[in-house]
Amino acid sequence: LKEAWLAGADDIMKIDGISNSMCRKIIQRRDADRLKKEIESIALKGIKILTIDDEAYPKRLKEIFDPPHVIYIKGNINNDLKCIGIVGTRKCTQYGRIVAREISKLICEYNIGVISGMARGIDTEAHIGALEEGGYTCAVLGCGLDIVYPPENSKLMCSIEKYGALISEYPPTIQPFAGNFPARNRIISGMCDAVVIVEAGERSGALITADFALEQGRDVYAVPGSILSNVSKGTNHLIKEGAKPLTDISDILYELNIESKTADRGHYGENLDIREKMIVDALSDCPIHIDDLMRRLSLRVSEINSVITCLEMKGIIKILPGKYIVKIF
Repeated sequence: LKEAWLAGADDIMKIDGISNSMCRKIIQRRDADRLKKEIESIALKGIKILTIDDEAYPKRLKEIFDPPHVIYIKGNINNDLKCIGIVGTRKCTQYGRIVAREISKLICEYNIGVISGMARGIDTEAHIGALEEGGYTCAVLGCGLDIVYPPENSKLMCSIEKYGALISEYPPTIQPFAGNFPARNRIISGMCDAVVIVEAGERSGALITADFALEQGRDVYAVPGSILSNVSKGTNHLIKEGAKPLTDISDILYELNIESKTADRGHYGENLDIREKMIVDALSDCPIHIDDLMRRLSLRVSEINSVITCLEMKGIIKILPGKYIVKIF
């Protein structure tokens, strides 16, 4: 950057694609006072500027083919943690929301960071899951860090800044233009050891992240979904093409050489009484209405209500709006 700033007209003209008029504009716009004011303005917004040569620059990101030479940060980068990217469609199902949040929580239990893009849907749930578990999460934005996008994630953005980091390769005031997001996806995958796609349609931007991850030598996991669901067509296709199906958190832990805890949430066994086990065995990751469950198991209202309350407190099931019940991943 310093060489570019000090370069003379002859050196600039040697660069392929630089015309005489562009060369003159580059030289005319090199104003040290203006640059100093811009840097001061960025600092006043609580934004740090890191170049690729800075020690605090994300280590994994330096390894990719085209890392951003300058990034803007709010919060703190944690270069010591292993990190998993969790991404997916903005138009996710309730199942996708639950899975994204639970995977994120489980990952953070093992002191693994969660990287995502703070978009609506799966990304938002991934960040929330990490924060609820008291873990580390980093959001890579497709706009300047002084822009809240989506607007409803204002509080989430503040929490991520406090307990993790917000990152962008775009300077302040840059709006969230559609073309910014495919490029930022390479940063999400570039900062991770592996990437998990929870739900994605056939043309979802999450599939771009998966492509970048493969190019960068990262493992790609996909959560299997219903063959009838449009938002699972992309993930199911990834599995057909060789992505690793994610059916248990141990799938990721094994690849990261992390030993699974013996008291994993997925293993309840002896902790359940007969009625609890009967209900859990009747459930799946597809929501079922409590009335249908009652009829299937021939239980009374008073019986089933008390049991499902206990199961939810144990973190085994989730009661959804409309009295639907689902077994947690």
